[in-house]
Order: sequence, then structure tokens, then C-alpha cells
Amino acid sequence: MKRDNVIGKKQIICLAAGVALYLAALLVNRQSSSLSADYRIERNSYGQGERSYDLLVEGLQDEALPVEVRVVPREYTAAEAQEVFEEVMEQIGELICGDNPSLEEVRHDLKLVTRLDRYGVSLDWESEDSQIIDTFGTVSNSQLGDNGRTVYLGVRLSDGVHQARYQVKTTVRPPIMTKEEKTAEAFLKELARLDRSQRTEKDLKLPQQYHGKQLLYREKESADYKILLVLGVLLAVLCRAKDQSDEKKQQEARSRQLLLDYSDIISKLVVFLGAGMTVPLAWEKVVKDYERRRETKGEPVRFAYEEMQKTYYQLKSGTPEGQAYQEFGRRCQLRQYVKLGSLLDQNRKTGTKNLKNLLQMEVTEAFEQRRHLARKMGEEASTRLLIPLFLMLGIVMLMIIVPAFLSFY
Repeated sequence: MKRDNVIGKKQIICLAAGVALYLAALLVNRQSSSLSADYRIERNSYGQGERSYDLLVEGLQDEALPVEVRVVPREYTAAEAQEVFEEVMEQIGELICGDNPSLEEVRHDLKLVTRLDRYGVSLDWESEDSQIIDTFGTVSNSQLGDNGRTVYLGVRLSDGVHQARYQVKTTVRPPIMTKEEKTAEAFLKELARLDRSQRTEKDLKLPQQYHGKQLLYREKESADYKILLVLGVLLAVLCRAKDQSDEKKQQEARSRQLLLDYSDIISKLVVFLGAGMTVPLAWEKVVKDYERRRETKGEPVRFAYEEMQKTYYQLKSGTPEGQAYQEFGRRCQLRQYVKLGSLLDQNRKTGTKNLKNLLQMEVTEAFEQRRHLARKMGEEASTRLLIPLFLMLGIVMLMIIVPAFLSFY
């Protein structure tokens, strides 16, 4: 009955989520509609291309006729285009400077923009000296003197209908080099001279002295291999963490199996003791029955019976009975098994006559614990099943919401 209730709740949640998503999609679709009450549809802004609308037209025939309406973008008048071009040229210095302080001091590449979407204007560049500044804005100034050189850039502005041409003055100056860069440049020039003088030789002999200083050479490492050490340490930490996690999971699985088998073991001991057997003989019967099932039916390993098997062979090898039972409880590491070992040890010492009654009470308690554990395991399995359900719900939400938001653009 409880399972039916759980399934019913899940179905109600799914139905409610579907209805909510449907209503949200309808609301978003209505809010994003581009058709106004007086049948006006919006154009794209200047230079942004055509815009299409899928409409249903009623009145042309008996049924609504689907049509695709294409609307050209808005255009400037000639006067408006001239004003926009002049506004762009007023800002052209800031737009193309890049990392340079101004167009009067150009030492780095320019950022020659080819499109200004906010104005709907395209720019086409030309250079009067492409060896200094090319049409992409790349600056070649390593050979310039301290005074630099003036280079005029031609630019054609167009909105698709109107166009105008302008010139932009720039002053290109040599790069500012640090002391290290100047030293490296001078040394490279010396190496270039030696290379030209030794070009008939098989190898290039590098100079061992430069301006009276002794020189040593070594190859630069192609990559920083220190990251491998870091990755090794990180991998070791992750492996250790994984081992600890696996060990914890194995311990939890072992404890859960021990709890599930406890009621079985107690029941069997009660049956054998009720048949008049002694505790060691009853213990032996449980162990032998487990070994027979393992041999004939291929039953998987059960940790509780394995520990009982160790205790049985301890008794066979001469270990005191009380010590064997106490060690059995400690090895299982669970309160129930420690209590069982104590009861058996107490029975051996004092000859408790009501051991069967005590074990019978343990059986009742053990079955109650097993029932609670089975319910907990069922709830955990049900919770894990909710994960793919929510993942599917999230995918459905994305499939609805993403197209709705994209329709705004």
C-alpha cells in the first residue's frame, strides 16, 4: 500500500510539472510575440539584415493561410547617414588605437574594426604604406628611426546604401625596448653576421665571448615538466582518497550483510539448542551447513558464517571456548555479535539454564532489526530512482525554455 502511495505521489508530481511547463511555455510565447494589436511587425535595426515572421492570415480563404513575411532592415536617409559617418569618424581614434596611447604614437598593432553593429556601418581600410601598417592593422616598426613616420590610412564607410571616404593620420614610432631587449637584439645581429660568414660550413659555431664576456649555451626546455610532479602528487592523493572511499563502502556492505544474517544465525542456534545439542555442537552444525552450501550450490561468501568458521577451527585447535566466542564478537565489530559472544561465554561459565529463552528474545529483536534494515534499503533504492527522473525533467525543461528564450533574439 505504501509503495502504491509513493508511485501515486511521483505521478502527481510529474503531471503537475508537465502542466506548469506547458503554462510557462504559453506565457513566454505570448510575451515574445512580435505582432502588435494594430498589426505592426518590427524591422531589424540598421544594417542587421532581413527579419522573417511566420504568420497565419485569416480572410484570404476559408481556412487560415500560413505565410512567411520577410521585412528588410531599417535604412538611413542620406542626411542621417552623413551624420552617422561623421560621428563614427569622431570616435575613430578610440576605436582603432588598441594598446597605443593615441594615433600620434603608434608602436603596437592597430585594431582596424570592419563592422560597427550599433551604427549598422561597415569599414573598409587601405594603407598608403603597407610595409609599415597593412590593411589588417599590423605594425612593422622595428627598422624606424626615433622620429618615426607618418602613414595615412584610407577608410570607406558604408551602411549598405550610402558610403563616404575619409583619411586617418597616424604616426608610427619605433618600439620601446628594455635594456635586456636591446642586448638581445644586438646579440642576434652579431649571430646573423656570423651565420652569413659561415654559410658554407656544415655547422654554425656560436661565439664563446661577446664584448669581453664569457658565454655558455644550453637549450631551452620545450615544456615545463614540473607539472608532471604536481600531477603525480595529485594522482597519489586521489588514489588514496579512492582507496579510503572503497574501503568505507566495503565496510558498510560487510556490516549490512552481517546485520541481515544475524537473525538467521540466531534462529539456527535456537533450533539446534532446542533439539538438545550443546553450544559447540550447534555451532559446528551451523558451520558445516554453510560449508556444504558453498560446495554444492556455490553460495557466495557470507562474512558472518566465515567468522563462525574461524571460531569453529579455533575450538578444534584447542582455543578456550570462552576466548573463541569473545574473539568472534570482536571480529564482527557489531554490537549484536559482541552480545552473542558474551551470552555464549556467560553460559559456559555459569551454566545459564535460560540461554534458549535469551536467544529467543534475540531472534525477535534481530528480525525486527532486519525488517527496519530492509525498509531503509528500499527507501534508498527509491531515492536513487528519483535521480534519472529529475534528469529527464531537467532535459524537458531545457527543451522548452531554450527555444522560448532564443525566440527573443
